[in-house]
Amino acid sequence: MDASALSRAGLCAALIAGGACTELSTGPDLSGVWQVTSYTAAGAGCGPGADVGGLPYIEFSRETIAGQVFYQWARCTSATACEAANPLEDLQYARAVVGGYAAAQYGGSGDATSCLLTARVSTAVIGADGALSIVTEEHRDQVTGSACDAPAAQSADDAMTLPCVAVTRIIAIR
Repeated sequence: MDASALSRAGLCAALIAGGACTELSTGPDLSGVWQVTSYTAAGAGCGPGADVGGLPYIEFSRETIAGQVFYQWARCTSATACEAANPLEDLQYARAVVGGYAAAQYGGSGDATSCLLTARVSTAVIGADGALSIVTEEHRDQVTGSACDAPAAQSADDAMTLPCVAVTRIIAIR
């Protein structure tokens, strides 16, 4: 493992210790290859979005880092040719929600005089019909007079004060 990978691993371990990562609770098994039937994206306002295409399959894998168990997905060009998930940078679906799991990443850049708070929140849920729905929203806002870190971004996102600037929706079947 190179120094960069060790640094990212240390960051994830610090995030886990700080409570940024969550425990994987009992929920459906998302593992395996899923055929994408719909892939849409929208910008500011996060409406229904337009068809993006170009994503025929995704593969969910169950990962573990420093005792933290979570799911991640990777893009696939076919049912047998998938990229590797990046456990240290991609969303980590670890918090159980009805029918699946949720993931979130929060951050802040700058200082109290000029701070960009960001949040990326996502759910991966299997519906009654067996289809997988992944909805990922990007929220961000330029603020002043606030702490400029991940907890401040999470607090602002929880208070619904960070506007949605982009959303992607993926529907897939096994």
